[in-house]
Amino acid sequence: MRQCTRCGAEWKEGAKFCVKCGAAEERNLCPSCGVAVPNDSRFCTKCGYEMNIPTMQQFKNNITGSSKIVKYAIGAVVLLAIIIGIAIAVHSSSGSTGPNGTVISVKAKDMADDYIRDQASAETKYKDHKIAINGKVVDKFQFKNTNNYGIVIYQIDAAGKKYSVMIDVDPKLVKSLNGLNIGDFITVEGKSYGIVKQDNPTDITIQINAEKINE
Repeated sequence: MRQCTRCGAEWKEGAKFCVKCGAAEERNLCPSCGVAVPNDSRFCTKCGYEMNIPTMQQFKNNITGSSKIVKYAIGAVVLLAIIIGIAIAVHSSSGSTGPNGTVISVKAKDMADDYIRDQASAETKYKDHKIAINGKVVDKFQFKNTNNYGIVIYQIDAAGKKYSVMIDVDPKLVKSLNGLNIGDFITVEGKSYGIVKQDNPTDITIQINAEKINE
């Protein structure tokens, strides 16, 4: 049963206008025989030629299909954004932050400055964390009653105290010290013990236990 495309009323056979709303019949010409064919007819009523005219349902299906494609595209973009966010977070966590086993990258001077500004906050920031630190060799020596060596890579007097950043070097790493002279730059990675007690209370020594030297 044919229906009026404007009001949906039943279209009487052979009528050129809708009996309800007066809309004119919409027709297409058959490309094969030239006969006028109603818009909603899939085949020519004379020669049977397939008109290949999209029906309303086909149009709706196309819209639905397009909507699904858009939804999939949006989902893919969101997923990509999440992956990128995770990658950035992982990369950042391997940089200069300290908690959860990551490495804090710092210059010896900056570490000493942190302790001068606020000793308690500096201890929280550095103590028991893994440190990658660099500085200039100020002094080197062997500890008393032990085979370990010490290297001071920064030293400064401030507010009546002497602040030193010192590296504790295990004998297994002594070879790394060969040829190392006062004034040379050194890069060390290891665990920070924070402030270690000295005989003189005005000596504030921040100690790092070396695990890697100049690697």
